[in-house]
Amino acid sequence: SGLDPSEVSYNALINALTSAREGSKWERALELFEEMKKRGVQPNVGTFNALIRAMGKAEGGSEWRRAVDLFEEMKDAGVEPDTYAYTALISVLGGAP
Repeated sequence: SGLDPSEVSYNALINALTSAREGSKWERALELFEEMKKRGVQPNVGTFNALIRAMGKAEGGSEWRRAVDLFEEMKDAGVEPDTYAYTALISVLGGAP
């Protein structure tokens, strides 16, 4: 039993993975995102912002295509991008090859 994770707990974990000392753990962050959706926990703008930011910190270079896909998924899910979402996406695209 125990407690079911909420969007707050998922967002905290995703943010922690984005800011890991060893570099962005973006792949694990995406796994948590998929788990979150499978459990019926609705991602919010904070979830998407953290994921987009993680794509810009990916080891070996920007995962900018994934960031764009996440931005589109956010809009498709009816989550309104905020200023931070646009800023994060622009930052990730700035690191694109």
